[in-house]
Amino acid sequence: MKPEGSQVKYTEFYNDGINKEIELKSHYEKWARALKYCRKNDIVYKKSKNFTLCNYPWLLDTSSKGEIMKYEANKQMKQSGYQDLANMFIMGLMDPNISANESDYMFLKFEISRDTIIQDTLNHLIKEGVNLKKQLKVKFKGELGQDEGGVQKEFFQILVRNLFNPEYTMFNYYKESKLVWFDRSTFESNIKFELIGVLMGLAIYNQIILDIHFPVACYKKLLDISPNLDDLKQLIPSTGHSLQYILD
Repeated sequence: MKPEGSQVKYTEFYNDGINKEIELKSHYEKWARALKYCRKNDIVYKKSKNFTLCNYPWLLDTSSKGEIMKYEANKQMKQSGYQDLANMFIMGLMDPNISANESDYMFLKFEISRDTIIQDTLNHLIKEGVNLKKQLKVKFKGELGQDEGGVQKEFFQILVRNLFNPEYTMFNYYKESKLVWFDRSTFESNIKFELIGVLMGLAIYNQIILDIHFPVACYKKLLDISPNLDDLKQLIPSTGHSLQYILD
């Protein structure tokens, strides 16, 4: 028995039978079709009329939710690519000088120099009309080879390593906890931090796991939850425990 007033852990609601045995792609597709139809026809979506496990996310563990996000991302990538391809085809009928290379429009292409990887990437992100919903393809300048996933992963690894290097003065690394936090004394503009957030989202969207170690307080801020002393203990244990000692 749990003490009165205590919360039940969200993991208690996970259903192992569903997460291990059921293929969720069909459930996602049914949910997406029903939701699209309701939005198109201005109808209230009702779970009772559209049974799918996507209606009950508390049953799904992190791995299953990740698979659903992957399905959604792949669907968005294809739709965005084909939409741009169709638009360029129409424009090509009017202007024969427009490239007819399909890959030019199906993918979000970054051509990056290893020596200026941060600036080159930021320049791509701020281009007018850039469509971040397309699948990312990366090419390093002066290097051969097609990006079948390996170049993309290397790109994000190098980029993260450079961005979180203390010499870049955007983040501080705390040896005590091996975590990073924002450098309040940086002279970098806020737009660069915003673009870094876009990059992180782009990595997740393309199913790339980043080696970034933020404390829980960072995710609390995203959810508009106030950090507390326990969060300081996680980032800077010696300072956090010293303050706790004073309070006690």
